Amino acid sequence: MLRETSPDTPSQINLLDPTIFQWEIDRGSVWSATGRALAACFAIPCLILGGFLVFWAIGEATSHRITLGLSLVFMVILNVALGSLIYRKYWSDDSFYNSDPVVSKIISGYLFLILSIAMYLIAVLGVVDGNTHSGPEWVRYFCGILSNNTLDYLLASPSPIHPQHAFATLAVSVLRFLLSFTVFGTLSFAFASVFTAKHKLTGSNLDTWAYLFSPAFWLNNNLVRQTSVMVKEYGREKAIPTFIQVKQNEIKRVGGGYRYLIKQFFRHLLLPLKTVWHAYHEANRHEQPIHNFQGNWYTRLDATQVPFVDGMSEIIDFAARSFPEKRKEFVLVFSDTDFYGASVVLDLVDQDDNAFTYRWKVWGVQGGSSMTGRLYRDYFDSRFFADTPKRLFVQLKLLT
Repeated sequence: MLRETSPDTPSQINLLDPTIFQWEIDRGSVWSATGRALAACFAIPCLILGGFLVFWAIGEATSHRITLGLSLVFMVILNVALGSLIYRKYWSDDSFYNSDPVVSKIISGYLFLILSIAMYLIAVLGVVDGNTHSGPEWVRYFCGILSNNTLDYLLASPSPIHPQHAFATLAVSVLRFLLSFTVFGTLSFAFASVFTAKHKLTGSNLDTWAYLFSPAFWLNNNLVRQTSVMVKEYGREKAIPTFIQVKQNEIKRVGGGYRYLIKQFFRHLLLPLKTVWHAYHEANRHEQPIHNFQGNWYTRLDATQVPFVDGMSEIIDFAARSFPEKRKEFVLVFSDTDFYGASVVLDLVDQDDNAFTYRWKVWGVQGGSSMTGRLYRDYFDSRFFADTPKRLFVQLKLLT
């Protein structure tokens, strides 16, 4: 059985535990802080320039015309994915409550990629001065923009590339604004974090995990102390002291490093396309109100109260913990295709004449701990799906 609260050993930390803790993160030594600051100064601009160089190298190796077309398509997909995430994060329902810290990192990743492609498009289309230039000349020009012309003063030789008309000036101004919004904003956060003796943070295990992936913490193994846990007592929040401390890298290892971020990055990149495709082909998405009675979850089918048994009720319990307040009524949204807000993925592992057995491999629990539950054919077979789904995507929504 998965633990209800964060225990005192890193191997048992559960990233999906919605319990709110108060944390303290030590800065570490002055030398490591300085190293992290310098690393952030070089690494963040290099990420954008690296993306530009990848597209430029592909164009040089194949054809800039082909690469240009692919870049435009990829740019459209990225912008659609970014717009979808921003809309659902800020103006839609509570779909992203459980994964909000990770979604914020994904949005930053999309912005960095969009900037890299924008640089490539400006270079290939000759937007600035209408002339063709080599890759190193463009890198020199973009480095000047990234350094806010500081590089020109240091080298005492300005870039040979200059805007020649009003449209070029506008395009470069937009690029400068986007770079300021992403690069300089990220750098200011890095410096503010580096030169603070202790970072105080309030949030869940997932909040802490995502926070430690910020560039300010790339080169250090901080000491992370859990100082208290927030509980409700007589309707008011109260902090109860705790004495748990772990290393930053131990928390990252429990979360699987960058693999989860990369997986969710590509998942949300493709979701807008899947959503349009499934809407056109009438995807099998269903909604069932469920309620909790005496510790077990039930739904109503044809005027019959149908219980979730053999582990499925425990899975619903676990998924419901992502809501701030304990509720006894939800809407269970499920489909055989992925959709925004689906936070539980059930894989079919076995079936017999009576039931299907599904497994949920819970993210954030080291060792791939999983929960299994059974759905009986009498209630959940042809009623919802023509064929037994190999995978079910599930979301819990508040009953309104």
